[in-house]
Amino acid sequence: MIYAEGLRKVFETTVAVEEVNLEVRPGEIVALLGPNGAGKTTTVRMLAALLRPTAGRAIVAGYDTRESPQEVRRRVGLLGELPGLYLRMTGEEYLAFFADLYEVPRPIFRQRREAWLDRLGLREVLHQRIAAYSKGMRQKLALLRAFLHQPPVLLLDEPTSAMDPESAQIAREMIRSFAESGHAVLLCTHNLFEAEALADRIAILHRGRIRVEGSPQALRERFMGPPIYELRLAGPVEEAWSALPPGLPVVAHGPDWIRYRAQDPERENPRILAAVMARGIPVISLAEVPRPLETVYLQILRGEPPGDPRASPGGEGARPAEGNPGHAAGALPAHPIAEANRRDATAGPHGRAAGWDLWRWIHGTWGVFRRDVVDILRDWRLMTPLALLLLIFPLLSMFSAEAATRYVAQFGAQLIGERLLPFLALATGFLPLTVCLVIPLETFVGEKERRTIEPLLAAPLSDLQLYIGKGLAALVVPTATSLLGVTIYLLILILRGAWFFDLAMSLSLYSILFLHAVVMVSGAIVVSTQSNSVRGANLLASFIILPISMLLILESSLLFWGSYRTLVVVLCVLFIYAILLVRMGIALFNREQLLSGEFDTLDLRGILRSFWQAFRWGDPARPISRRWDHIRQPVQRSAGALLTLVVLGGMGWGIGWLWFPSVVLSPEEILRQLPSAGFSSPQALEQGAWLPFTPWGIFLHNLRALVINTLIGIITMGLWVAFYPVGLMGLIGLLLRTLFVSDPRLGIGGVLALLPHGVLELPAAWLVLAGALRLGLTPLTPPGPRTLRDRLVLAWADWLKLLLIATPLLLLAAWIEVHVTPRLVLAWLARFAR
Repeated sequence: MIYAEGLRKVFETTVAVEEVNLEVRPGEIVALLGPNGAGKTTTVRMLAALLRPTAGRAIVAGYDTRESPQEVRRRVGLLGELPGLYLRMTGEEYLAFFADLYEVPRPIFRQRREAWLDRLGLREVLHQRIAAYSKGMRQKLALLRAFLHQPPVLLLDEPTSAMDPESAQIAREMIRSFAESGHAVLLCTHNLFEAEALADRIAILHRGRIRVEGSPQALRERFMGPPIYELRLAGPVEEAWSALPPGLPVVAHGPDWIRYRAQDPERENPRILAAVMARGIPVISLAEVPRPLETVYLQILRGEPPGDPRASPGGEGARPAEGNPGHAAGALPAHPIAEANRRDATAGPHGRAAGWDLWRWIHGTWGVFRRDVVDILRDWRLMTPLALLLLIFPLLSMFSAEAATRYVAQFGAQLIGERLLPFLALATGFLPLTVCLVIPLETFVGEKERRTIEPLLAAPLSDLQLYIGKGLAALVVPTATSLLGVTIYLLILILRGAWFFDLAMSLSLYSILFLHAVVMVSGAIVVSTQSNSVRGANLLASFIILPISMLLILESSLLFWGSYRTLVVVLCVLFIYAILLVRMGIALFNREQLLSGEFDTLDLRGILRSFWQAFRWGDPARPISRRWDHIRQPVQRSAGALLTLVVLGGMGWGIGWLWFPSVVLSPEEILRQLPSAGFSSPQALEQGAWLPFTPWGIFLHNLRALVINTLIGIITMGLWVAFYPVGLMGLIGLLLRTLFVSDPRLGIGGVLALLPHGVLELPAAWLVLAGALRLGLTPLTPPGPRTLRDRLVLAWADWLKLLLIATPLLLLAAWIEVHVTPRLVLAWLARFAR
């Protein structure tokens, strides 16, 4: 049932498991012993298809854990070191939830549940919340959950911890009967008595390797020599010496007892007993002297050699980890590998079995979604503020709207009062959305911190099913509250005659709130995968609040002025960010990341060293070999961000070109206004006078602007950098459109005012901003083989190189802007002013 060959697991630089070879046959119980940190939990997680082996292969219940992980999880019952229970559920709901995930029909579920409820003592508490259970009851409930779908393979980690002696005995009987019915059981425990009582074989794991494997008796004989028997007599022991066989290996004796080793107890003991009784010496007892398995265990961990040189080189079933020509160091039996290959050949992409169907996928996702929604609705800490916001805030917004309308009406500014209505609607809907950050952090990183997520990860669900189920559950409650609050507010305004339905504004409101909810939930999920605790996740979540707040201010302004076309562009950018965050969440929310993610520590010296190496040699996967690579490679790595900025800039220019004010200018008017604006007169310019700017001042201004935009872009996860070209190019488009509409001659003058230095300044700025956008988006991109710190360091090094590339272009553009551009523009305008 379980065949593992050469299993190895490395977490970045830490080797957790090294060359584990293991076999558990049907109907067999194998105990995996080892000290803390030996690699037991990691080994079990690899066998349960929760972690992918770095090397080696494991076949569980006929399926390869790499190729068909979902089918493996469907056929494995896992009980981790912590029970991992949902405390707001009742015992009945908890068992039914997992029976549903494992597709156990309800009649069979009830039959299996009834078979064990009384024996485990859970019937009376079955309908109580799990939070009220004792530790022993929780452990028994978790054990029953692992047995519920009758898996061919059972992986148990300390199954009887926290149980009272009677319950522990019942649990052992349950495990033993499970194995006797043909199932394979792998038992991880520190309880050596339990291991000896249950296990057919014992494997001792130390420092990631199985050091020795065999039956308890075989291990004793290997490390402690043949068994020792004690013969206790009713008289003096001297009378029995002559009756004992010559050469009997006596290890100790007393006034009326003798202890000896028996190489073959079944043959030697009857002869000894018959010889003593033939001499008429009364025998009280003949029994094996107990030898604790703990002695063997400690001897193996210390690396001590076998304790008796006359010990058998390996009793029945005893196998050392190295040098064994059989399974432990050799190849696996051919049949499980062949069977796994046959099964894998019938699997589709991503390890899906041929029996996979859409209904099963939806059913599993729906089960996770429904459980999380019910759990959220039961949490009064979340529902109380949502209910208050839903019931009270629409009314407060309505009263505020009426008060503001009455106030501005006194000054004849009814339009301002009308514009305040959508602004208050946006505020009404946004406040419930703040819970969008709390719920994902609680349901994702909270479960990880409480260790309740591992049983769910062990279920036969894909990572995408878990992400969608839990993500939608975290999204639906606050989003529904937000949209319902806005709807109530708008309906109140309509009923009171304060507002008439506006389709464009309503769609804009609902789109803004929905996209904000998606961005906040997906961002919170990304944050959750980078945190070990809710406290740390809350700190990281502040990086989501800042850009969302800035966006809310911008969107409120656009709603106030009725700029729906510009708002569409903002929503498109927000939609793109939502896609990026969802993509990042799908990449990060996987069993490997959740169970084995290591988090960087603050190592300034290491960061600076890594930065210098990245700056000097570039990407370690493609090191710099020529000087030209210092320019080519950073540009190539930032090409996607550069293309994004060009597209967004084009959108901004289009908006500015299409949306222009009704202002009419003339060349003569512009020339007359130059002195009042602080510029030299046209005559002075023609005679060689300078503008009040210097090339160095313009260069420093542009450089400062790029650095500040980069820093703000990092804080806002690149969101500010994405909007910057929209605003900049929108302003240019607006200016050119205004000039061309006023007078085509002015339009050409506007082109001359931008083109000479713009052909250098804009590409230089775009290069630096592309590096800044890539830097801001690095935490939102799939991790790949490198750590987040390494990717950030490389992005910083590339940004600095792009800044150095752009510096001479900015200097030259500044000189042209002062000495060339004004002369061209004024010469052009002066031709028509004379």
